[in-house]
Amino acid sequence: GFLACQLVVMGASANIFDKDCANEDTSSSYCKRTKFGISLGAIGTTFALVVVAMKMLTSIAPFVVEGVLALVLCIMNGFGVAFLTSAQGPGSPIGNLYYFSWLSWFTSFMLLGSVYEDYTAGGPAVNNDSESKSEDVQVESIEEL
Repeated sequence: GFLACQLVVMGASANIFDKDCANEDTSSSYCKRTKFGISLGAIGTTFALVVVAMKMLTSIAPFVVEGVLALVLCIMNGFGVAFLTSAQGPGSPIGNLYYFSWLSWFTSFMLLGSVYEDYTAGGPAVNNDSESKSEDVQVESIEEL
């Protein structure tokens, strides 16, 4: 779901940029916010694909990497909602950019919550099964005669 939301944010921002900023000064606040939306979608898509690739290659993504990416995405999407959907932003009219900016932030927040839940549960993503590998070894003593 998160990957699809990021793709829509990127696509909707690119569409608005092509339509509204092609003939304007691209240094205006509106066009800068639209560029931010394109960048946000591209970075979010890249991060999501990196985590998916790590999980496919190693069957489990490194917990710290997943946690840091989730935190960064949550913060970035929070700024995305603020900049894109404000009165001066390209997502201020109700439409795909408005809804998917909010949905991207919500899904990134849920992703961060899932990482925190895994951390507090102490699952295999946190300890990498190191405890199960270090089983107690029984030692027999040798009695002297």
